[in-house]
Amino acid sequence: MARKVSKKKRDAAKRAASENKRQNSPPAPAQECAMDKDHQDAGCDEFNALALYEETKELTEYASQYFARADFRGISDELRIQGNEKYTSLHDGLAPTIYASRLQASVELYQKAVSTASTADQLASASKNLGFAHRKHASMERDFEPRMRNLCTAVRHLGNAFVFGAACKPAAWRVSVGEDAVGCIDALKDALGTCSIKQPLRWLEKMNAAVPDAWSTLKADKKPKIVLAMSGEELGAADHMLCKHLMEDASRPIEDAARFSRVARWCKGMSDAEVLRDDMLRNVCICSAIEEMKRADAFLDRALYSAEDIDMDAIFLAIDAYRNAILLTRGNDLKAECRAFSRLGRVYGKIMNDRQRAADCNKRCIVLASTIYPIPYGADWYREATAELQAEQKRTALEEEQKLAQERGPILETLKEELRALKKAHSEGAHKLVDLIYKEHPPKKEKAVKPDVNGENMKKGLQTAILHYHPDKNAESIFGKRWCYLCEEITKLLNDKYEHTKGC
Repeated sequence: MARKVSKKKRDAAKRAASENKRQNSPPAPAQECAMDKDHQDAGCDEFNALALYEETKELTEYASQYFARADFRGISDELRIQGNEKYTSLHDGLAPTIYASRLQASVELYQKAVSTASTADQLASASKNLGFAHRKHASMERDFEPRMRNLCTAVRHLGNAFVFGAACKPAAWRVSVGEDAVGCIDALKDALGTCSIKQPLRWLEKMNAAVPDAWSTLKADKKPKIVLAMSGEELGAADHMLCKHLMEDASRPIEDAARFSRVARWCKGMSDAEVLRDDMLRNVCICSAIEEMKRADAFLDRALYSAEDIDMDAIFLAIDAYRNAILLTRGNDLKAECRAFSRLGRVYGKIMNDRQRAADCNKRCIVLASTIYPIPYGADWYREATAELQAEQKRTALEEEQKLAQERGPILETLKEELRALKKAHSEGAHKLVDLIYKEHPPKKEKAVKPDVNGENMKKGLQTAILHYHPDKNAESIFGKRWCYLCEEITKLLNDKYEHTKGC
């Protein structure tokens, strides 16, 4: 306790100080003789002045010790106590104006306590109480902007309390403050669900600025969750261009989350931030692919319907856009990649008349679609790609048959008599056919013996004969085209007889 000094002693100290100053100053020449003359008479006054000087010196030492001991350290605590009195006086029965005025008064007192704090303990305690006051202020606000602003301010002060209390507060105190800060962040996230889609990122940036960088664990753990909630729930049903722009805007918060996660290596936010960053890049690629496909469709419409002649430049631009869409969706969205392949195959097949490239695109579309579960059989692009590929396969098979018939025609004409005899033997029975074949056209294979096709040995004997005359065993490059084509016709007749024996 400071010793109480009476008013008389303070006045005496002032007079003694002024007298001491006057005595220490050099006397004027005209006064020296008078002072010597009256020296004996002033002995009593000199004694009184000396006593006053000693008392003044004692008071000066006491004041210096008092102010050195105080050092304004009690001012912050006193202001915080006054703020607590205002804060604890709040209850539901108060009139709204009185409630608001007391809450505002407590906020102002806590702010002064923070500004006058000289120790980490005072700063942590005052910041915690100021954060509580702003949280209560946010709970009573009906307007969106003031509520979000007070929540961000509460997070900032609670974060400061958590950081400054690391060296002077117990662990339980810091855990409680951390839970309160997380509660404010969760309330901010819940409030973001009620606002328009363009607002969350702005408030997320403010929340990021509110959390101290020293509290990297909270930044690494909470920030990705908020961005994930926005991107997953809010952007899912949005327009692809808006989704792309918002995802690009969200890239910086996600990178910040990854950066703070690297600082707090022990927290689980690092993996969450990396996963979220991959999801963001994937969604940006998908949105860009959708944009490229729309551009390609627009180029096709312009090329086919804007003029009498086909605009080939627009066709090539459409092809490039579809290829870009394929590259953007590769490994990101299988259905979008299949759709792009199907449309590119349509352009190659129906406009460019490039059947091979069209078939390759449609085949790639179907192969990729087979890896999707469930396979989208009812999708328009799947049905179109399947129909075009089947039609192309039929055309290819027919063309190959026609080409082969043209090559085989002259040779088969020379085998006309042999084929007529073989067909006649075929109509008479399997043993007649086998006897004629091995007699008139013995196999070229060495040590080939005619099999027995009578009775129970018919089935096995026909199998042996088929192996002797199969075209794969009688290569055209070795035995010539005439013998190869004859073996094909013989194999057809033998297979027909063998099919009849399967039911036996």
